[in-house]
Amino acid sequence: MKGCILCLDHRRGKAGLGYPELKVAGRTMSVARHTWERERGDIPVGYVLHNKCGDLRCVNMDHYEVLSNSDLVKVTCTRGEDKQNSKLTEVDVIHIKRSDQGYKSLARDYGVSWSTIRNIKKGFRWAHVS
Repeated sequence: MKGCILCLDHRRGKAGLGYPELKVAGRTMSVARHTWERERGDIPVGYVLHNKCGDLRCVNMDHYEVLSNSDLVKVTCTRGEDKQNSKLTEVDVIHIKRSDQGYKSLARDYGVSWSTIRNIKKGFRWAHVS
């Protein structure tokens, strides 16, 4: 997606790998969420701010949408092998889902984050693969 506005002057959350963050009234929040709420209003309870472009540093509000949790699952389930930069194949995901190994061990084996493994095992990602 073209037209990203990258936030480079704020600390990135999750050990430097996540969305840029800032503190507002003592509460840590993503720069994107703060910008969305300031420009477009509050995000309703049960809804999340979804980044459509995939660049975690992007703060272009045209690249975001508010989705229900169930809609977010539908959107993220379409990601995977259809994306050229996917590190995992459906066969990998089947092995991950069936494995008794811990998240961190599997993450090392497959070259992905432990949260990716957790999301696969809990059905938040790759839900279409069983």
